[in-house]
Amino acid sequence: MVQHSKPTKILAYVCALILLPAFFAVPILIANFAFTSEIHNSDITDTLFLGAVATLVLYHCIKYCYLLLRFLKTLSHKLDFDDKGITLWQKNSTEFYPWETLFLSKAYDSCQMYSVVDSNKRHLISIWEYADRYNEFRAMAIQKIGH
Repeated sequence: MVQHSKPTKILAYVCALILLPAFFAVPILIANFAFTSEIHNSDITDTLFLGAVATLVLYHCIKYCYLLLRFLKTLSHKLDFDDKGITLWQKNSTEFYPWETLFLSKAYDSCQMYSVVDSNKRHLISIWEYADRYNEFRAMAIQKIGH
């Protein structure tokens, strides 16, 4: 069974308490710095460079905030897997998904996370690499769907 242990869940919530405010504050601070009077009066290339940096940071903050919130939403879900596919436990329901329907799943190495997505583009679960049996599951996913 692939699941997040209680200590891992606590760690995930602590990380969220630290990271979520940072994902909102950092782009605001960079934009504020980019448009202060000292920088604003400088060369146009400096302003364009800081604007590009602020845009890039904002993009990554939005992306990682989205991935973190999606992960937290499925943190209590569990899955089991075999040669045929995965069985997903969500609260009181259980569903089976054949490996062939999970080809849209994706690894986010920078987040140490794997998101399981079905052929209808529905996010089923995100699994942190600290989950029980994560490495076995990833090896099977690589074998069955190629990533």
